[in-house]
Amino acid sequence: DNGNDLQNYSQNDIEQLQIFISLIDIIEEILQNFRSLYASGYPVVKQYLMNRRRFVCQQGKYDQLKIFKNNLVEQLKQWEKELCEKYKVFYELRGFYSLKNFRSNLK
Repeated sequence: DNGNDLQNYSQNDIEQLQIFISLIDIIEEILQNFRSLYASGYPVVKQYLMNRRRFVCQQGKYDQLKIFKNNLVEQLKQWEKELCEKYKVFYELRGFYSLKNFRSNLK
């Protein structure tokens, strides 16, 4: 027996594992969105760090965390649209953003 046999686990164990994996996926998406906002120069990323907001996960429910993730996704989309519009108007921003991304990718 190599420990991978799902027959050894109860249905509840499997459901709990699925919930945990889903929770980790959402956290990973949040971190990716923070990274994208930061790399693109979003002006208020620090507000999230100072907020120290807490999210509850009880009985496999973490709806507030899902809402928070969805709000971040929407903020990133809006910010990307705003950047595109600014790049159309201010051509010189293109070089700044490229240089900033180049430097951040070196780290």
